[in-house]
Amino acid sequence: MPDLSRYESPYRTIRERLDYGYHDTFIGRHLSGAYTARDDPMLLFTAGAMGAGKSHYLSTLPFKFILIDPDEIAATIPSFEDIGTAFERGSESVAGLERGTRLRHEARLITEILLHAAMERNFDIVLDGSLRSYQWYLSEIPRLRQQFRRYRVELVHIHAPLPEVLRRAAKRETKTGRRVPGALIERSWKDSRRAISVLGRKKIVDRVQMVDSSGTSPTLIYDSLKDAEWEFRGVPNETSRVDGFLNSVVEDGDDIAKGKQFFKL
Repeated sequence: MPDLSRYESPYRTIRERLDYGYHDTFIGRHLSGAYTARDDPMLLFTAGAMGAGKSHYLSTLPFKFILIDPDEIAATIPSFEDIGTAFERGSESVAGLERGTRLRHEARLITEILLHAAMERNFDIVLDGSLRSYQWYLSEIPRLRQQFRRYRVELVHIHAPLPEVLRRAAKRETKTGRRVPGALIERSWKDSRRAISVLGRKKIVDRVQMVDSSGTSPTLIYDSLKDAEWEFRGVPNETSRVDGFLNSVVEDGDDIAKGKQFFKL
């Protein structure tokens, strides 16, 4: 028998250091819920700013799904203090920035593993986020559809006007002590609208919905399944308009040009 030891990866020890035991614990705990394998499973991506009302909307869905939330995953990762940092003797803010960057990378890795494991089991899945990294998803979603052909892939944009989103964030900060800079919230608000324009096309997803969450209950405003033109034009880009909103606010009445309500992205 040939000696295979010389074929071992020179990076094996590095991989071992990066393979933390709590990864398996977290993933196993998530997969152990009372989920049912389906013949026609759905992968639902949410898009919306922090404070847009995504959690409230998801609580209204009438089916059982495994929720994959990268922010929740990041919150479960142990502190990097025991791992050490190249800046541990320097600035506290720089050290914190480095730990935060590593935290996001690790959370994304766990998210990908959990997503693939859930799709292999044919569970209904909700991947909760803002879809800020929409350029990455532009190639990732088609790849997932190619690999997991049973899945219907849907996209829902949960929207509230920016002032309302900022107000909710301030209220949450008072309640939880968790502060998110207003500039970051505004960026996620803008990027999530770009995401719906880029990703909301027939060749990428099977369905797009838009939900207004500015009121007490989420209201479905737009459904691509009821839009005969969607297959040909997709969800319009930033300079286009979509049924339901006007300048990011739900409006009643008819648009003069087309006789519809519109949402300017």
